[in-house]
Amino acid sequence: MRKHSGFETKKETGLAIIVIILVAALTYLPLVFQLGYYYDDWFPIVSRVSGVSLFEMHSVDRPLMGVVYTLTSSLLGDSPLGWHILGFVLRLAGALALLWMLRLLYPENRSAILVTTLLFLVYPGFLLQTNANNYSNHLLSLFLGIFSLALSVYSFCLQRRILRWGAVLVSAGLILIYPNIYEGMIGLEAFRLILLWTLSASEGQRTLLFQRIRRLLLRWLPYLLVLLAFFAYRFLIFKSARAGTDTAALLSMYRSQPLWMALQIVFEWTKDILETTLLAWSVPLGELIVSARYLDLTLAVVCAVLVIVLLWWFWRTTPETEIVVDHRFSREFFWMGLLTVMLSLLPVTLSGRDVRFTHNLNRYTIQSAVGVAMLFTALIFRLSGYKRRLGISGLLIGLAVVTHFLNAAYYRDFWTLQKQLWWQLSWRAPDLKDGTVVMALLPEKYRLAEGYEIWAPLNLIYRPGRTDLSLLGETLNQQTLLKLLRQETMGRTNRKITYKIDFKNVLLVTLPNPNSCLHVIDGREPEISQTEDTLVRLAAPFSSQDWIVPEGQSEELPAGIFGIEPAHDWCYYYQKAALARQRGNWDEVLQLGDEAMAKGLSPSDVSEWLPFYEAYAHRRFEDINRIGNLLRSDDEFLRSYCASYGKIDAHGDPDETLDEFIVKNLCANPEDYQEK
Repeated sequence: MRKHSGFETKKETGLAIIVIILVAALTYLPLVFQLGYYYDDWFPIVSRVSGVSLFEMHSVDRPLMGVVYTLTSSLLGDSPLGWHILGFVLRLAGALALLWMLRLLYPENRSAILVTTLLFLVYPGFLLQTNANNYSNHLLSLFLGIFSLALSVYSFCLQRRILRWGAVLVSAGLILIYPNIYEGMIGLEAFRLILLWTLSASEGQRTLLFQRIRRLLLRWLPYLLVLLAFFAYRFLIFKSARAGTDTAALLSMYRSQPLWMALQIVFEWTKDILETTLLAWSVPLGELIVSARYLDLTLAVVCAVLVIVLLWWFWRTTPETEIVVDHRFSREFFWMGLLTVMLSLLPVTLSGRDVRFTHNLNRYTIQSAVGVAMLFTALIFRLSGYKRRLGISGLLIGLAVVTHFLNAAYYRDFWTLQKQLWWQLSWRAPDLKDGTVVMALLPEKYRLAEGYEIWAPLNLIYRPGRTDLSLLGETLNQQTLLKLLRQETMGRTNRKITYKIDFKNVLLVTLPNPNSCLHVIDGREPEISQTEDTLVRLAAPFSSQDWIVPEGQSEELPAGIFGIEPAHDWCYYYQKAALARQRGNWDEVLQLGDEAMAKGLSPSDVSEWLPFYEAYAHRRFEDINRIGNLLRSDDEFLRSYCASYGKIDAHGDPDETLDEFIVKNLCANPEDYQEK
């Protein structure tokens, strides 16, 4: 091992840690108060409303994660903020553990190690920091894995045998913990072997190869024994109930299709290496920047500039700014980084998974972030000159900061839409009948992925304290649409939670676009927004507002999750007017409409004038075209709405009902009806 001199000064150490903390804060905290729950983040609520514990839910694939999840849930409660702070702390802790480990290994290359730590900290290929409730488990696994590696390195610095073996035993013992929380982290053990190989040369550069290998195997033996115990448990004892973690099924595929699986491994592994290294800095940013708001882009760039200035200040105030190029360090660091990336991704590929920058599949990059950071640092520090190093380092770190800010902005908007869904449904529906199946569709970029993202909050709001899942939910997509059209009954089993979806009991609710209100679809009233998805137009005839119980008071949403009730804007009046229309209380609809217009409120989606239009027809007929003209201003909506009723007779019929007249008055020439 290289001569260990520790940190050059306590001041330099303190400044490096301060820089890391500030960079972490500028990267992950600017929007933290506006983030919420996404996808699997709902698992604690799923557990509560179903009566199946978090441990039972995870016993099908990751029992230890179930234990950890249960403990953290009991400590943090429901507040999304607590989970996001936990995720931040764990990400930061992993970076500090890496800093400690690499400075023990390369004490003379402090600037390079700081850059490595920062690149690891802000690595942009892993975009699930925002899914803090669920993925704090992965971040904990990552921290424990890096801490275990750091203890391995630290054991070489200890002179007393008892302390050295104590560090080795604790380090090895963590192998039974961190990959059992999330098995994908097992790839870090390849990095341990690389570290031990590097350290095995510390007793002399002229060591014969076989002597070095012998020394390596002896030092790896404690870790190998524990690693074998882990594999024995995972492959021979534990039986996964999920296809994604079922090792027996995977081995069966290798036996039945060896050539095909071999080709798949080669191509997918190569692709994953490229995605995890080069594309991680471009693809996510490119996808996020296309739809980003100018204000978000500006703030993201400001954060990135502050990080670059911070890095420049640190290098200017520490003694190691103009060191000569250390080609031996760069070469060794490069190969360590490249091998770490390749070998840490191999278990992902062998398990039939692959890296993608969509939904949650970018989680397969996180265990390789250390290797990527080392690889890039090695290339940067082959350059001579402070300015070149700062420029390239700043560019990479700055791009990553922008990526994470825009990613957080996306999830901020996603949470805003989810809160709109639940607050507006609570205004629109005081209660729901048992057996109701709520199918929800958010705008295109913000679609829900699983049914429990609907029925978990639904039961929490409308059936607090119950565990019978009397209200159910399902996402609307091509697969569920087919079952809806056939009016099927479908059984579901997810993490030991079993229930049935009866597609005859559907209440379809949608947010056609981010600026519209929640629309409760009733098949008898073809009030479909022009911006509505085709899926909704096909599903609409099978949805009924009769599943809403219109009597009673609206439910109060749990403030710990959804925050305080939002201001009563147009959507509040629209939902209350739609509820009053369902009750047949036209006077209340008029009162709500007058109050909304007196406040200068109006919809961005003209179809939301319809409850008020009908109220005018029933109670204030002389002003009917005041609203009618607003509806006619959207020709696309009017065509769709009127086409739903067939051909309109422009001359009227003295025996027509009021409802028929309302449609004809809106769809035909309004002058034909003003004197009727």
